[in-house]
Amino acid sequence: MYNIRLFAEKMNPMVDFVGYYSIFLVALYGVVGLANRGSVVWFYLAFVWMNEQLNRLLKPVLRDPRPREVETDKRDSNYYGMPSGHMQHVGFGWMYLYWMGVPYAGEMLGAIVGLTAYQRYMSRSHTMEQIIVGLGVGVLLGYAAYAVTPFLRHFLRDK
Repeated sequence: MYNIRLFAEKMNPMVDFVGYYSIFLVALYGVVGLANRGSVVWFYLAFVWMNEQLNRLLKPVLRDPRPREVETDKRDSNYYGMPSGHMQHVGFGWMYLYWMGVPYAGEMLGAIVGLTAYQRYMSRSHTMEQIIVGLGVGVLLGYAAYAVTPFLRHFLRDK
Protein backbone atom coordinates (compact mmCIF):
# COMPACT_ATOMS: atom_id res chain seq x y z
CA MET A 1 0.00 0.00 0.00
CA TYR A 2 1.31 3.42 -0.98
CA ASN A 3 2.01 5.85 1.84
CA ILE A 4 0.03 9.07 1.29
CA ARG A 5 2.55 11.12 3.28
CA LEU A 6 5.37 9.94 1.00
CA PHE A 7 3.27 10.85 -2.03
CA ALA A 8 2.60 14.34 -0.60
CA GLU A 9 6.29 14.89 0.15
CA LYS A 10 7.26 13.92 -3.40
CA MET A 11 4.56 16.15 -4.91
CA ASN A 12 5.40 19.19 -2.78
CA PRO A 13 8.18 20.60 -5.03
CA MET A 14 5.88 20.39 -8.05
CA VAL A 15 3.02 22.07 -6.17
CA ASP A 16 5.39 24.81 -4.95
CA PHE A 17 6.62 25.38 -8.50
CA VAL A 18 3.12 25.60 -9.97
CA GLY A 19 1.84 27.78 -7.13
CA TYR A 20 4.76 30.19 -7.21
CA TYR A 21 5.01 30.50 -11.01
CA SER A 22 1.29 30.22 -11.74
CA ILE A 23 1.04 33.81 -12.97
CA PHE A 24 3.65 33.14 -15.65
CA LEU A 25 2.27 29.71 -16.52
CA VAL A 26 -1.25 31.08 -17.08
CA ALA A 27 0.03 34.08 -19.07
CA LEU A 28 2.13 31.79 -21.27
CA TYR A 29 -0.81 29.44 -21.80
CA GLY A 30 -2.91 32.46 -22.79
CA VAL A 31 -0.39 33.86 -25.25
CA VAL A 32 0.07 30.47 -26.93
CA GLY A 33 -3.66 29.74 -26.91
CA LEU A 34 -4.58 33.11 -28.40
CA ALA A 35 -1.60 33.49 -30.78
CA ASN A 36 -3.63 32.86 -33.93
CA ARG A 37 -6.50 35.21 -33.05
CA GLY A 38 -5.19 38.52 -34.31
CA SER A 39 -5.24 41.38 -31.85
CA VAL A 40 -6.97 39.30 -29.14
CA VAL A 41 -3.58 38.24 -27.79
CA TRP A 42 -2.70 41.92 -27.30
CA PHE A 43 -6.05 42.58 -25.61
CA TYR A 44 -5.31 39.66 -23.30
CA LEU A 45 -1.91 41.06 -22.34
CA ALA A 46 -3.44 44.51 -21.77
CA PHE A 47 -6.12 42.95 -19.56
CA VAL A 48 -3.44 41.03 -17.62
CA TRP A 49 -1.66 44.33 -17.01
CA MET A 50 -4.93 45.98 -15.89
CA ASN A 51 -5.55 43.05 -13.55
CA GLU A 52 -2.12 43.61 -11.97
CA GLN A 53 -2.80 47.34 -11.56
CA LEU A 54 -6.13 46.61 -9.91
CA ASN A 55 -4.41 44.27 -7.45
CA ARG A 56 -1.84 46.95 -6.63
CA LEU A 57 -4.68 49.41 -5.97
CA LEU A 58 -6.74 47.04 -3.82
CA LYS A 59 -4.00 45.87 -1.44
CA PRO A 60 -3.31 49.21 0.25
CA VAL A 61 -7.03 50.06 0.28
CA LEU A 62 -8.07 46.79 1.96
CA ARG A 63 -4.95 46.76 4.21
CA ASP A 64 -5.27 43.13 5.29
CA PRO A 65 -1.83 41.81 6.34
CA ARG A 66 -0.54 38.41 5.40
CA PRO A 67 -0.89 35.62 7.98
CA ARG A 68 2.84 35.44 8.68
CA GLU A 69 5.57 37.95 9.30
CA VAL A 70 6.74 39.41 6.00
CA GLU A 71 10.27 40.75 5.62
CA THR A 72 9.05 44.00 4.10
CA ASP A 73 7.62 47.16 5.53
CA LYS A 74 4.14 48.55 5.05
CA ARG A 75 5.27 50.77 2.18
CA ASP A 76 6.05 47.67 0.11
CA SER A 77 3.15 46.47 -2.06
CA ASN A 78 3.84 42.88 -0.94
CA TYR A 79 3.15 43.65 2.72
CA TYR A 80 -0.60 43.25 2.39
CA GLY A 81 -2.20 40.00 1.29
CA MET A 82 -5.78 40.95 0.38
CA PRO A 83 -6.56 40.05 -2.34
CA SER A 84 -4.13 37.31 -3.28
CA GLY A 85 -2.40 38.47 -6.45
CA HIS A 86 -1.58 34.93 -7.54
CA MET A 87 -5.21 33.86 -7.19
CA GLN A 88 -6.47 37.01 -8.87
CA HIS A 89 -4.22 36.36 -11.87
CA VAL A 90 -5.04 32.69 -12.23
CA GLY A 91 -8.75 33.38 -11.74
CA PHE A 92 -8.62 36.05 -14.42
CA GLY A 93 -6.75 33.85 -16.89
CA TRP A 94 -8.96 30.85 -16.17
CA MET A 95 -12.19 32.71 -16.90
CA TYR A 96 -10.98 34.80 -19.82
CA LEU A 97 -9.30 31.92 -21.65
CA TYR A 98 -12.17 29.53 -20.92
CA TRP A 99 -14.77 31.92 -22.31
CA MET A 100 -12.54 32.74 -25.30
CA GLY A 101 -12.61 29.05 -26.17
CA VAL A 102 -8.92 28.27 -25.72
CA PRO A 103 -8.62 24.47 -25.87
CA TYR A 104 -8.49 22.75 -22.48
CA ALA A 105 -8.41 26.08 -20.62
CA GLY A 106 -11.10 24.97 -18.18
CA GLU A 107 -9.31 21.76 -17.24
CA MET A 108 -5.66 22.90 -17.36
CA LEU A 109 -6.16 26.23 -15.71
CA GLY A 110 -8.67 24.81 -13.25
CA ALA A 111 -5.93 22.47 -12.05
CA ILE A 112 -3.50 25.39 -11.78
CA VAL A 113 -6.10 27.36 -9.79
CA GLY A 114 -6.47 24.50 -7.33
CA LEU A 115 -2.73 23.92 -6.94
CA THR A 116 -2.09 27.65 -6.55
CA ALA A 117 -4.76 28.00 -3.86
CA TYR A 118 -3.31 25.03 -1.99
CA GLN A 119 0.27 26.32 -2.26
CA ARG A 120 -0.60 29.90 -1.22
CA TYR A 121 -2.49 28.63 1.84
CA MET A 122 0.01 25.96 2.90
CA SER A 123 2.98 28.33 2.56
CA ARG A 124 1.11 30.77 4.81
CA SER A 125 1.39 33.48 2.18
CA HIS A 126 -2.37 34.12 2.40
CA THR A 127 -5.41 33.40 4.53
CA MET A 128 -8.33 31.51 3.01
CA GLU A 129 -10.30 34.78 2.81
CA GLN A 130 -7.50 36.46 0.84
CA ILE A 131 -7.39 33.49 -1.54
CA ILE A 132 -11.16 33.49 -2.09
CA VAL A 133 -11.34 37.26 -2.60
CA GLY A 134 -8.41 37.15 -5.04
CA LEU A 135 -10.05 34.37 -7.02
CA GLY A 136 -13.39 36.20 -7.03
CA VAL A 137 -11.88 39.48 -8.25
CA GLY A 138 -9.94 37.66 -10.95
CA VAL A 139 -12.94 35.65 -12.15
CA LEU A 140 -15.13 38.77 -12.33
CA LEU A 141 -12.48 40.75 -14.18
CA GLY A 142 -11.84 37.80 -16.52
CA TYR A 143 -15.49 37.62 -17.48
CA ALA A 144 -15.71 41.41 -17.86
CA ALA A 145 -12.66 41.38 -20.15
CA TYR A 146 -14.24 38.59 -22.20
CA ALA A 147 -17.45 40.61 -22.51
CA VAL A 148 -15.55 43.71 -23.70
CA THR A 149 -13.33 41.89 -26.23
CA PRO A 150 -15.93 41.71 -29.07
CA PHE A 151 -16.52 45.46 -28.79
CA LEU A 152 -12.79 46.15 -28.95
CA ARG A 153 -12.42 43.87 -31.97
CA HIS A 154 -15.31 45.63 -33.72
CA PHE A 155 -13.99 49.08 -32.82
CA LEU A 156 -10.52 48.21 -34.17
CA ARG A 157 -12.04 46.38 -37.17
CA ASP A 158 -10.19 43.21 -36.21
CA LYS A 159 -11.35 39.98 -37.86
